[in-house]
Amino acid sequence: MKPNEKLEAVFFRSDIGAELAAIEDFLKTDTTHGTYRKGLLDLGMMEYKHKGDMAKAATIDAAKKKLRTIYMELDLDAFAERCNSKEIEFTEYELIRAKAIKSLSRKCIKEDKEMVTKAVITARTTVLANNTPYGKDLFKKRPTLDSYVKGLSMLGKLEDYVARTTDEKDALAREKQDLISSARKAFRAVDFNTQNFPLSRADLIYRKTNAPFCSSFDCQDIKIEKEWALIIPVRPPAVADLQGELNMPLTIIINRRLMAAAEYGLMIASAKNDSSINKHFMPLRNLIYKHAHATVRFRYDLKRIGSASPMRDSDGEYILLYAAMRPTSAGRNAGNSDWTLISKGCRIPVPYPPPEPVDN
Repeated sequence: MKPNEKLEAVFFRSDIGAELAAIEDFLKTDTTHGTYRKGLLDLGMMEYKHKGDMAKAATIDAAKKKLRTIYMELDLDAFAERCNSKEIEFTEYELIRAKAIKSLSRKCIKEDKEMVTKAVITARTTVLANNTPYGKDLFKKRPTLDSYVKGLSMLGKLEDYVARTTDEKDALAREKQDLISSARKAFRAVDFNTQNFPLSRADLIYRKTNAPFCSSFDCQDIKIEKEWALIIPVRPPAVADLQGELNMPLTIIINRRLMAAAEYGLMIASAKNDSSINKHFMPLRNLIYKHAHATVRFRYDLKRIGSASPMRDSDGEYILLYAAMRPTSAGRNAGNSDWTLISKGCRIPVPYPPPEPVDN
C-alpha cells in the first residue's frame, strides 16, 4: 500500500501546527475505529518511507499521539503521567476511573487499552496505599466512636469503589477487623455484635423492649441500598390512623456514613390506592450524629403523606419507617430520587396501641 499522498503533502509543511491540524481534520471526517486504524497505518507507512529523518519521525510520532487523543477522547500520555502521581486521592481517582471507562467503551487497539488499564491500576494502588491506614491512624489519634465510624466508612468506600482484586479486598477486610478489635478494647461496655453497630447498654435495653418496632423489617417492594443505620424506638409508637399524628421518639445508630457532607432524614412507606408503594421523605434538619448516635423526638402529622392507606399483611395493617440520607451536593433542587435508604424498616401497626375490645 502507498501512503496517503494527499495527507503526506499537507503533513510535512514546515508549520507543525498546520501539519497536526491536517491530521485532526482527517480523523474528524469519520471518528470510527476503522478511520483511526487507517490514520495510524498511513502514518506508519510515512514513518517507514522517511526512516532516518529524525525531524519527520518526531512530527509523525506527535501526529500519532494527536490522532490517538482525538479518537480515545483522552490524552493517554498526560493521563498515564497523572496516574503515576503519589498524591492521588479518592475524589480524583473517581474522575480517573470515569475517564478510563468512557475511553475504553470504544473499540480500542491493544496498545491503547493496555496503556489505559495499566495507568488506572497504578492510580488504584496509590489510592489504596494512601487511604487504607486512615481509620487506624484516626482512631489511634482520637479513640472515639465517631472516629470508629469514619474509619469503617473509608474502608467501606475503598472496598465498594476502589478495590478490585481478591488481595486488595482481603487487605481491607483485615484493616476493618483490626479497627473493630481496637474499638472493642477501647469501649468494653459497648456491644459491636450487630453488624458492627456500637450499641450502648441503653440501646440494648430499648432494642429488647421495643423489638417489634425496631428497624428489622424486610419489604420485598422496597430496595435497601445500604444498611448503615439502625433505628431503635425509645418507647412504642402512638398512632391512631393516617389522618392523625405519629409519635415515636427514637435513636438512630450508624456504623457508616458518607465521607462527604450529607443530609439525613426519614421515609414513611404506605400504600397507594393502586396498591403501589407511597414513599414520603422527611429531612431531619440539623441532625447531628455524636458518638455514632442521634436522638430524634419524632412527632409527625400523617396527613402530610397525602392520599394513602396502611399496608396490610396477615398480621394486620401497618406503615414502615426507614432512615435515609442524601449528599448535600444535591443542592436546593434535590428530589426524592436523591435519597438513599440506609436502614431496614420499622413496622408500625396502625392503629397502635390497638383499641380495647368492646364487651357486648
